[in-house]
Amino acid sequence: MGGLTVVLVGDHVRYRAFHSDMLAAHTLGMRVIAVECEAAQVPDNYVQELGSSLERTEDLDRAMRQADVLIMGRNPDEYTGKVRAERRRSRQLAKAYGDWRVDYSRLQQMPNRSIVLHPRPRRNELDKSVDLDHRAADVRQMANMIPIRMAILAGTQGRSIRQAK
Repeated sequence: MGGLTVVLVGDHVRYRAFHSDMLAAHTLGMRVIAVECEAAQVPDNYVQELGSSLERTEDLDRAMRQADVLIMGRNPDEYTGKVRAERRRSRQLAKAYGDWRVDYSRLQQMPNRSIVLHPRPRRNELDKSVDLDHRAADVRQMANMIPIRMAILAGTQGRSIRQAK
């Protein structure tokens, strides 16, 4: 696993799954590229934890050309809020996600062996045209999510999945 490059695109402040992804990738010796905007930067504690294995950028295209794994986060519209600063942040994020939108054409700059993941529900950040590409792995990702969680939980309890029934 070491030597791979994982690119995470999205709201690095609120998207907790990215925090887990970054720590797991770092633990496995992977390089992490966080595509971020001013409104959604990687929190300082993760910047310190990952150290030199983390690169931060606003340039999605450059990051995609280096990606073994591209993980597109969804635009979190549930945080629009009533506070002026939160509404401004939501507008900044919406603009960034518009700039980060990946379609089939944009995907072609990624290495042929790479994969694209997305946690769902998918909105407009990952165009449906991407589904035509062999690198799209988000459907497999969703199909495997529950069995993988079951295996992790059973393993931490010292049991097999078959014994956990």
